[in-house]
Amino acid sequence: MRKLSEMTRRTSTVFASAMAAFWTLGSLLPGVTAAQATGSDSVIYLDQAWSQADREFYYNVTQGSAVMDYAVFMNLEVAGGQELFRSDAVSDRYGMIPQAGNPRTNPDGLPVGLAKWSVAEGRWKGDYIGLTCAACHNAQLHYQGKKIRIDGGVGNTFDFVAYIGALNNAMQATLADAAKFDRLAQGKAFSEAQQEAIEILFALEEDEIPDALFDFADDEARDIVRDGLAHEARLSFVRA
Repeated sequence: MRKLSEMTRRTSTVFASAMAAFWTLGSLLPGVTAAQATGSDSVIYLDQAWSQADREFYYNVTQGSAVMDYAVFMNLEVAGGQELFRSDAVSDRYGMIPQAGNPRTNPDGLPVGLAKWSVAEGRWKGDYIGLTCAACHNAQLHYQGKKIRIDGGVGNTFDFVAYIGALNNAMQATLADAAKFDRLAQGKAFSEAQQEAIEILFALEEDEIPDALFDFADDEARDIVRDGLAHEARLSFVRA
């Protein structure tokens, strides 16, 4: 028992000393660089042999994920308010890392880990918002007003389940609130053909909507509505 206690004490001492040395060395490393981020906040990038081009590619170049229509996401409001779901404040609320846009890989200023995927042809032609590995595998520490970026690190602040839940709530609130839906449409979230078809559908009586969707299956506008709108919206039409 005495040997075990002595071993535990020595291990603790060695660990504490190693940690102290690590932080002392870290404060002296010449490779730590600072870069300007959104607003007046500064981001400190560790010297991990990543170029700025490497970061931009990792943060926001699509990996083929498609969560929902891009224009809908960019104009979608939060449930219970008019704040855009894509805003920096909402991203930060759920532990994502907001950042300034750049014309090369992120012209719309998406947070780290979200990307635009454009499908050029075929049934699913269109633009979509999706996740990249960086959403969960990039870290940022906050210390004395500074933001320390750890590229490829564990993103332990991102609450993925809460974020997706809030996104679903925003969609459901938009479907249930005519004013929200109108603001979404005014933001050019839908194509002209989609908008025309939606206006026709909303002008119908509730019990006429399901038949209209199927009776006009050969009409291009109806096809676009059925293939292009978010899944929740299509289900809402059918349930009506």
